[in-house]
Amino acid sequence: MIVKILSITNGTALIEWLEDGEIQRSLIPATEVDAAGECQFPERGLPYGIEWRDYVTATITPDDIQRSLRNAGIWTVQDLLRRSGEAQGAVNAAYSVILRDLIRYTRHL
Repeated sequence: MIVKILSITNGTALIEWLEDGEIQRSLIPATEVDAAGECQFPERGLPYGIEWRDYVTATITPDDIQRSLRNAGIWTVQDLLRRSGEAQGAVNAAYSVILRDLIRYTRHL
């Protein structure tokens, strides 16, 4: 599999590759990647990063999105099209509970 080398430190490479539509990263011995970026088993490296999904406890419902849009004054298709920036802000506000959880549960890791 072709991988991208993001960094090499003390003989260890941080690599990145695309698998099933999701970017993956791992730490492997730099010697496991050839000059063309070929790495036979990138998934066997040490996983890099945190599994964010393990720390998401909130669920956002369609009702939450509707409430947030209406609270922002987005009631019609015309409102949505004319004020798409405000609509985006309203959707972001509804999802802010997820960011709050991520920060709360990972702060001490």
